[in-house]
Amino acid sequence: MFQNTVYSSPSGIKYFVPSKELISVEQIIKSSNAKMAYKMAIIGALLGDAKGTSTEFVERVDINNIYSDALNTTWINFKDKHRSRFHCGFGTDDTAQLYMYINTLAKNTTNKFDHKDYSNFILLLLRWFSGGLPEIGHPECQGIGNLTFNVLKYLMSNIKKAVRNDEIIWKNNVTQDMIYQYKEEFELTNELVNNIDSFKNFDFFTPAKLAWKQILRNDKFKPQPNGAVMRTSVLGFTRDLDIAFHNTKQLASLTHYDINCTASCLVIVGLMNYILYNDIYNVDFHDVLTTIINSVKKYVYANTDTDIDTDNDFDLDSFDKYCNIKNLSELVHEIDGQKMGYTYICMACGIFALRKVFDINTKNVKNINNIFDPILEITKMGGDADTNATVAGALVGAYYGRIKDDNKDIIFDFSHNLFKVPKELYEMYFNCCHDLLQNL
Repeated sequence: MFQNTVYSSPSGIKYFVPSKELISVEQIIKSSNAKMAYKMAIIGALLGDAKGTSTEFVERVDINNIYSDALNTTWINFKDKHRSRFHCGFGTDDTAQLYMYINTLAKNTTNKFDHKDYSNFILLLLRWFSGGLPEIGHPECQGIGNLTFNVLKYLMSNIKKAVRNDEIIWKNNVTQDMIYQYKEEFELTNELVNNIDSFKNFDFFTPAKLAWKQILRNDKFKPQPNGAVMRTSVLGFTRDLDIAFHNTKQLASLTHYDINCTASCLVIVGLMNYILYNDIYNVDFHDVLTTIINSVKKYVYANTDTDIDTDNDFDLDSFDKYCNIKNLSELVHEIDGQKMGYTYICMACGIFALRKVFDINTKNVKNINNIFDPILEITKMGGDADTNATVAGALVGAYYGRIKDDNKDIIFDFSHNLFKVPKELYEMYFNCCHDLLQNL
């Protein structure tokens, strides 16, 4: 597909440098006959991830000085070591892992996930770690989180016995050099990454639990990380909410064992499910949110054995606080501070974004450019902006898509410059979503 320069990743896998040709999101969407809500949820996540990358880890006071008004109208990233790893205008690890959920969900859109589905996700995660996902243009491990990295180390040490179990090193901060240091030790055989039968009897949840407990001891457990919630929105595509909640808890627990990580995921999945399958025209957002919050609490209490997992406490006060954030100004001292990357902050950004568009008079909605209003607000807050905007973009995208599905006469205006995206990368990503979109 790509006509430009070929380069090899550190694992030796061939990648292609995409051209600078842009394409309208409208053209990407037309490649599938699926409902607009599903398609725009995926597109919204990609747009949020790409835009948020511009300011991720940038001090808020510096954002305006660096970008000025250009942030609102163009795909632009200032060049530093972090941003140079990603294609401008395209997603990062957030939507790479979202694709892993899309791929897993495509194989099972209606039933509760089981060991085979867990295997599918873990295989994709391991393949991304060891060699990347060239089918969506993502080299290996770009942006992997600390907790996920340590879970994978534990997984691979048990699978391959590549390192002695008593010498597993737990790191607080993952660097690219550290990943390459383990590359040779954790080289996976082709048989392992291509044969799902290799995992028939493998326990995937214990490594996540051990990694979480190890970090709890060694790191005094900083705010629970957002690595699960960033990829979770599409699980709301499953119509049966009980099944969607089951699948969400199980997949989140494969890397993020903490129940608060699960709770934040359940809220996002619950909201996505509501947008897709319930009345969005005659309800108040507060009532919608209250319904989802109560459903999540009921599910968490019914599916958490605190007598066994005495450290795995549901922080109800924090859950309630961040579920009821109405404006980003309430997060101004947290979003780019010590709580950067906190799963409940990411959840709160998704709630904020949906609240912002939910109040619009849907009968008059034609300007889908409004999808960028919450994405840009979140982006300008800095912190873990790409992850926060990925979740927000998915929910807002689904909301506008649902309106279009219900009102065929509405013609959206995709004229905003930010709807012009890297052609080849978006075509590749959307092509990999084809099976899921066809099965819904």
